[in-house]
Order: sequence, then C-alpha cells, then structure tokens
Amino acid sequence: MTLTWSPSTGGEPPTGYRLYEGATVVGEIAGSSLTLPVGAGTTHEYVVVAVDASGHESAPSPRVTVRAMYLPPP
Repeated sequence: MTLTWSPSTGGEPPTGYRLYEGATVVGEIAGSSLTLPVGAGTTHEYVVVAVDASGHESAPSPRVTVRAMYLPPP
C-alpha cells in the first residue's frame, strides 16, 4: 500500500516524516510518499508527522483509515 501526503508548510522546514500506526512508528522517509507491506483485506489507521533537523515532531495529521484490497486469484 502506498500512502502519499502533502509536504509540510510553515515553521522550520522538515527534514523528514514519520508515519505512525497507533503509537508505533511504521515508517520514516525524507519525501512525502511511503509504501508499506500490508496484508490483503486488512484495515489500518495512520497519522503523519513532520520532523525537523532537531528531531522535533509537528502536530499529527488527521488520522486516515485505509483498507487493503483483497483480490482473489484468477
């Protein structure tokens, strides 16, 4: 599953982003798109935070709920 978000604006420019599922960091990246391995038919809730050069996190994005599709074999 690939998640994409708008780059952070305002304040100190971010050096990267962290993606959380609950309290667990599931990804860190410098850009604004991240592909995660998820099981078919599973549901996940994520938030993204921007991280500055000092390691400080922004306020989290609104929570997004996604469901990975299940495609049966042909």
